[in-house]
Amino acid sequence: MVKKSKRNNALQKPPLPENPTIPPVPPLDSNPLRSVPSLDFLGAWTSTILFACSLFFIFKGMVRLGEVFGVAALVFQGIKMFSEKKLQWPGKTGLVNIPRVPHLPRVFKSEHAVIYLVLLWLALCTFALTFPSYGWLNPAAQNVVPFQGSFWFPLILFIGMAGMFRLMPAQETAPKDISSWAARFWLLASLGLGAYLRLYHSTEAPGRFWDDNLYYIVNARHVAEFSNYQGNFIFQQAVLPVVPYMSVFLWHLFPDLHTIPMERLTGTVFDLGTIWILYLVGKEIASRRMGVLAAALGAVSKALIQKCFTGYTDHSVVALSLALAILFTLRVVKKPDIRHFLQWGIIIGLGEYTTPQFTVFIPFLLFLILGLLYFQKSTPGQGRPGPMVWITAVVLLGYYLYYCGALSDSNYINWFIDFAGPWMPCMVLAAVLILGAIYFPKMVREPQNEKWIGWISAAWICTALSFPVLTCQVVFIRIKGNLFNAGQGVLSGDFILRFIQRLGLTYQALFWGAGDRSDMSLPVDAFMGFPEAVFIVLGLAFCLAKPNPKRIFIVLLMIMGIVPYNVAAAPHSGYLVGCITPFLLLGALGLNELLNRLFQLVPSRIFRGLVFLSLIGFWGWAAQGIFSRVYDQLGGQVFDNNSLGYSSAIRDLNEGNRVYIDRDTIMNSATAALYEGRSVHPWYKNLSDIIYLGPDESPKNIVLYSLPPASDLKAVVQKYYPSAQWTEVTPNKNYGFVLRCFIPGSAVSFVGPATAIHSKIAAPPFEFQRVAAPYWERQFSNSDDDLTFSILLWDDKTPNVNAPLPANVLPGAPIVRYEGVIQTQGGDYVITCKTSKRTQIKIDGRKIFDLSFMEWDGHETPLLNEKKTIHLKPGSHQVTVVYFLQTPSAPEITLRPKGSAGEGLSLWSSFNF
Repeated sequence: MVKKSKRNNALQKPPLPENPTIPPVPPLDSNPLRSVPSLDFLGAWTSTILFACSLFFIFKGMVRLGEVFGVAALVFQGIKMFSEKKLQWPGKTGLVNIPRVPHLPRVFKSEHAVIYLVLLWLALCTFALTFPSYGWLNPAAQNVVPFQGSFWFPLILFIGMAGMFRLMPAQETAPKDISSWAARFWLLASLGLGAYLRLYHSTEAPGRFWDDNLYYIVNARHVAEFSNYQGNFIFQQAVLPVVPYMSVFLWHLFPDLHTIPMERLTGTVFDLGTIWILYLVGKEIASRRMGVLAAALGAVSKALIQKCFTGYTDHSVVALSLALAILFTLRVVKKPDIRHFLQWGIIIGLGEYTTPQFTVFIPFLLFLILGLLYFQKSTPGQGRPGPMVWITAVVLLGYYLYYCGALSDSNYINWFIDFAGPWMPCMVLAAVLILGAIYFPKMVREPQNEKWIGWISAAWICTALSFPVLTCQVVFIRIKGNLFNAGQGVLSGDFILRFIQRLGLTYQALFWGAGDRSDMSLPVDAFMGFPEAVFIVLGLAFCLAKPNPKRIFIVLLMIMGIVPYNVAAAPHSGYLVGCITPFLLLGALGLNELLNRLFQLVPSRIFRGLVFLSLIGFWGWAAQGIFSRVYDQLGGQVFDNNSLGYSSAIRDLNEGNRVYIDRDTIMNSATAALYEGRSVHPWYKNLSDIIYLGPDESPKNIVLYSLPPASDLKAVVQKYYPSAQWTEVTPNKNYGFVLRCFIPGSAVSFVGPATAIHSKIAAPPFEFQRVAAPYWERQFSNSDDDLTFSILLWDDKTPNVNAPLPANVLPGAPIVRYEGVIQTQGGDYVITCKTSKRTQIKIDGRKIFDLSFMEWDGHETPLLNEKKTIHLKPGSHQVTVVYFLQTPSAPEITLRPKGSAGEGLSLWSSFNF
């Protein structure tokens, strides 16, 4: 997800390659699992032994000739009964219950099937530890175990598990569920663990931090800083509003929170919502136990935690929106009345406001429910769909196929829209909607049409809500441009062939490791973690062996979730986020069914307790492993220097120090955006910086960050500040460090007011200068896409806001902020602002003028002359003026008492009114 940046070219950095070559991750001593040097070796051999035992016992149960013929008779009898429609599929009784079959092998008895299922699953679990993506357990153990890297070995185990599930008879009685109090306790425990794993060291930036990590947060920061919602990011560069609006809401609750913790908090809120909804969906599908298992898997999901940690909150929200869509889909199937249909349509329509990856699920869910209603067995009093249903279905199918990029450029729908213009979809939908409004009363008068009325209402509500997003040209270009067959359509032979060929790559990315982008994942790391993968396989085997509508629905959602990745021109893990929720549900479903079978086979409370303790231990081990994977290894890798010293610099800022970043070795566009206009400055070699202090302001300590060896910098600092202290700062001892230079404020000299703004390095690098009151404090900040305050390129204190600036400030400082104190006699005043810039004026924190939404489209705006009457009390008032710099001069702002003649005094020429 790479966007175009409008920042100053001096702060640009080269684009991030999609699959960069990165050295392998060294082992970390902080992971206690590394104290077991042969864990991979033992895992592979254990899986081999378990697999061999399974085959031996199965073979042993079928060695007698009579049993072989018994199996043949079993299959023949089953086919005969199926052809005579005496055996329904999928029925409540499997082939194991067919009567009069001689010499039925012992392996097909239900209790044996459970044992073999457990053996096969444990073999798969232990063998999965040798996958390349799980080599972090012991990177040295490679190519020394049987079946290393084999695809057929886990496939055989999977087929065996599906066969064991298929051969088990259906449970005659419903398994005992856990109590509601126990379910609530474990749900809270899952939420607590999930919050901890996502908010750990939330003030620290990940090791690889660049523009895409800031993609959503800078837009939210604009709203938080300017309190302006007008046109700030709705669909700008395909930035959809759910994620930034959540950040804005949280910033209103926690106004002092900084960028990195706010990104992490936003992702955590979405993930906690996903965990909670997973519990509700699991309870809807099977039981409270499955809901708790789904929530527990969500709490330790590597896919969710990693997206939250790296700042891709737009990926996290897809899991939540899809979980909500699944929940309301199940509810509308369970009770298809008007109320549930309307709720369902609203949820699906609002899901489009998350990210474009959700788009594919809208037509899938709409037409899946339509097909289910159509093929559902009719009850007395229920009618068949009328013409309005078919018209709606055909029109909306073409509409969604077009905006999903599924139609070829030569398709007549594409040709028609290109010929008639972008308003044509709106007019066609409006015409059908008017026709439906005319026909609707007739449908309402017939009670048998209730479910068709519900579907039509939900479909049109969903379409109306998602219409502004789907028809936005920026979003549409992004969806269509990301397809590997853009403009060819999904029905072409080339597309189908390439789609099938790329399934192997998708499988590798999900479970094996296929080289994700370095800012999203470790190299050659799988998208799903070990705890998720082994349970996903178990759940998929059960769903394929014992299908029913709910299980088929989850499997279909899983397939739809991988479609965006499989058709992407430049695939990365951001296109796989749609499959997280179905995968977690599959894992919970498989584990829940295995537990039901085990508890039915062994009803002992002691056995239940042992299983419970084993699951708790596995949950803790999984949390520790994912924690090490994400924080110790992914978080410790430094692929460039933009965030290496970020956390230390933030601590220095909070301690009241003045912080400088070496412009030539560390600072770039992403680094600049991290600091949000606080007292962080670029340090330029061969230039001296004057630090301006008010009359009573104490000198601040100075901290300078640079990359080693910095020998020239050390020589200069040692010359002028012998008491300076140099230290090495590193987030992890394995991944390099930055140099931190601490200069006490007492070691910095003062200069007189006649000193030039910048002088050659013959002068000390840093000097203080006193400024008499009253004065304006000027801050010239670099900006992230002209939206937010960034690193401070220059700040000073001066009575003249139009005083000269250094030559290096104007080209790279699009945002200017003036702060000062004025004195008034009190009463009503008329304030006038003449500006052609994006300008905002506040007095005592109260917004007076807000023109910060001007020039949003990049065109020149004519001079505006705004006037307003305000009431000010006698005494001092804090004035803040923010504008986007186009020329060196500030906006013309005047203030005069109401009723007085003339235009009043300029705000920049007087401090008394």
